Amino acid sequence: MGEEDFHRAHVAYKDIVRQGRRDHPRRQPGQGRTRQSKAANLLDRLEDYDLSVLAFLVDPNVPFTNNQGEQDIRMIKVKQKIAGCFRTLTGAQVCARIRGYLSTCRKQGHDLWDACYQLVLGQPFMSSVPAAGL
Repeated sequence: MGEEDFHRAHVAYKDIVRQGRRDHPRRQPGQGRTRQSKAANLLDRLEDYDLSVLAFLVDPNVPFTNNQGEQDIRMIKVKQKIAGCFRTLTGAQVCARIRGYLSTCRKQGHDLWDACYQLVLGQPFMSSVPAAGL
């Protein structure tokens, strides 16, 4: 997206946030810790992090949603809800390492059974990481 197109999108984004502010104004300094609505809290974040929210327009490597990040942590939260917690820090770290390995394999198109088999053989899949500075 060109700079002019991004500027138009940014202006439109700010107009939408401004419309929301009519019904949910930002808490003013000196108002203390009065409770805000969830909508006002969301508008605060959308306003404060506007360039981060719109980053996908400029950089095609930035995903439109955070669905992948949420999917990556979902199984850990399910485990936590079912078991209550991990018994040890080491157990939590091992679980996170295994989940991270499988998630990386899946994202890079590798068969998970084959990746686990190769791991047991001592030949784990190594993620392709670009060299620093590229």
